[in-house]
Amino acid sequence: MDIFTHGLLPYLLGNFFKRRKEEITALVLGGIALDIDVFIIWINSVYPTPYLITHRGITHSLLFGFFTAILVLYLASRNWIKNRVRRYVDFRPVITSRTVAFAYAGVIMHLFLDYSTTKGVPLFFPFEAARYSAEVFFYTDMYLTVLSLIIIIYLYKKPSHGHTNTKFLVLFLVVFALLGGLRIYEKTSADSFFQGENLTAYPTMSIFDWYVVGEDRDKINIYEYNGYGRTSIFNSTVPG
Repeated sequence: MDIFTHGLLPYLLGNFFKRRKEEITALVLGGIALDIDVFIIWINSVYPTPYLITHRGITHSLLFGFFTAILVLYLASRNWIKNRVRRYVDFRPVITSRTVAFAYAGVIMHLFLDYSTTKGVPLFFPFEAARYSAEVFFYTDMYLTVLSLIIIIYLYKKPSHGHTNTKFLVLFLVVFALLGGLRIYEKTSADSFFQGENLTAYPTMSIFDWYVVGEDRDKINIYEYNGYGRTSIFNSTVPG
């Protein structure tokens, strides 16, 4: 998912449960902290390592996500950062055992959202490098991105509390559930279309268009499936 969605959901949930500003700040920072990896991915191009120094790599695990959240919370609490951000938003980062727990809750939300997308996350790294993914949403979902950005802009222009934040939370969750439900239906449809074959459906940016991939001995067959028309075309074959 995108950074707007990762930041908005913790913010709305924190306000819904009437948490203190320090706790909401920690939630949001934890929600966006894992994407700090975009600033370190250059390391792998200079000195390749086996430590998943990629986007959605080492920071996107239950263990390293915890330490990443603490690092981001610590940096945000430094006056030279905190005072600059406060010029624009009500920003109250502090480090206590309680705010660290809230930051980690934000990390869990981030991992859940990315787990729902293709490519997924290496949840149990460094114990295993396997990625876990529900393969429901595309890498990012343009509908959720646009919705999150609109809500963020509105809240920035017209700071609100109580029932307004609750309405936005309900709106976000309803849209997320509807999109997710529709995509799960289309994924199931793709699986049913190729019933009896050892194939797996992967999402694209479009809700109705899926890539369906299957291994056949020493080759991999790739199909394009359109759920709206219930049609499929052969795309290509690559060596297995």
